[in-house]
Amino acid sequence: MAESYPDRERLILPTPFGNTLRAFEVYPRVMYGFEGIDGWPRILAVLPKEYRELIDDAKAQVDWWVNLGVMSFVFLVEVWYTIFSKWGLSPGWIYTTFNILIPLGIFVLLNHILLWRATSAAVGWGDYVKSGFDIYRFTLLESLGIDPPKTRKAEKALWTRFSQAILFRSPDSLPDLKKSARKTVAKKAKSK
Repeated sequence: MAESYPDRERLILPTPFGNTLRAFEVYPRVMYGFEGIDGWPRILAVLPKEYRELIDDAKAQVDWWVNLGVMSFVFLVEVWYTIFSKWGLSPGWIYTTFNILIPLGIFVLLNHILLWRATSAAVGWGDYVKSGFDIYRFTLLESLGIDPPKTRKAEKALWTRFSQAILFRSPDSLPDLKKSARKTVAKKAKSK
């Protein structure tokens, strides 16, 4: 259920596909206090190339199914436009059944299948994204020169502060640097 819906009722979207995307967007905030959307480019910077390729492949599957859904809708509109405009047919009950209701039924069924496939692919994509936060968040801390927290509570506080800093451009909210990182920053400042 957690992979199908966000954690807060106000974040629920009208489609299963949208809710699946929202569910993995909020995952790092729920688990670690780290805002996923704004934090993703930072995590992406420390992901190994092979892992980024896995994520890209999973996203390509989502894009494939979404694009098929859009193309099927465009095709249906083109068919109806051709029937009504080019051929100038007038509606009768047989005409309505064969040229409107049957294509509409096929379209609804096809788009239901395509939405289901896109949602299933989004779950897989989300699993890679969530795992990226799970596995590489400490690599990001190391890259930022921030000491890793000692407890889960301290970790959540650290990521919440970091998220506030990047969301609101508030340098005062940034977590403290490691001693070694502070020395490096001080040396660079003196040399300028």
